[in-house]
Amino acid sequence: MPYKTIILELLESNPQLHEQLRRNRVLAQVLESCAIALKVRHEILKDQLSTTNLNTGPNQIRSMAMEIGVQEMENRLLAAFPLEGREPPSLDDAMEFMLDLRARD
Repeated sequence: MPYKTIILELLESNPQLHEQLRRNRVLAQVLESCAIALKVRHEILKDQLSTTNLNTGPNQIRSMAMEIGVQEMENRLLAAFPLEGREPPSLDDAMEFMLDLRARD
């Protein structure tokens, strides 16, 4: 599954966030930044898992790495844009999140 599709599904699972990003016209930018960050993280995790799980096949390694990477990205999104007790994200919130993604990966 392409990285952008995975990120889009994560964003769509939070309609309030998805709508606010769309309304602020940064949905495409956040989607792209998150997809790139997920791809980079997936590659790193594949390398790490392949050295620590020597008896595991490459397909299983890829699957494990993707599962971990998606969970990490979901956690990052939820931390940056909490669902409860906060106003919808502003344009500044979205831009800060994208810059943070690029700085970490």
